[in-house]
Amino acid sequence: MHSAWNENMNALRDQEKPTSEMVDEAFESMRTYYCWLDYLCETVLYSSITLSAVQLQYWEDFNNDPVMRLTSEHIDNVPGCADAEDVEIPGTKLKFMTNCALPTTSTQVTSIGQSHFHKCIEKIEEGKNVALMGVQKTLKENSVNQKSRALTNKLQSLLTKMHGMESHMEHLKQKIFKFDALLPCFVSKCD
Repeated sequence: MHSAWNENMNALRDQEKPTSEMVDEAFESMRTYYCWLDYLCETVLYSSITLSAVQLQYWEDFNNDPVMRLTSEHIDNVPGCADAEDVEIPGTKLKFMTNCALPTTSTQVTSIGQSHFHKCIEKIEEGKNVALMGVQKTLKENSVNQKSRALTNKLQSLLTKMHGMESHMEHLKQKIFKFDALLPCFVSKCD
């Protein structure tokens, strides 16, 4: 998920458009990342409590097909996010995590599952904060770079125009000197 998020940020930075047009895309990308993280924790919770008696039939399904994707039948839809079965994370899938399953009593499993879920939530809150800071930093850097490029282009344009003016002024100067040199000749003929 971190790798896919970094790819999104790199793709955003590589775009040739004003930062003001990137803001919505950046925050939409961040919202998608938040959905990924939220679903990860929901998967941790589901995986932790799967061995309880109520969920036993799913344990059998996953033993037979360990890459079976979780769907909204297994975990609730996270508000504001796509359904679990529609979540696309490059290079990964939300899967049942067998190493989280705990072969103990139903009450113990629920308690431990909740503990794992809360630890996951704490961890992803850190990830969300890092993502938010990353988006802000990327947008600020991009804005500064664009302003710097605009200023550089403007200064370059001014320098080019100044060189042109210098050339015109040199040409005008030569004409004025030539005219000034001819002026005494005309005056003497008038006498």
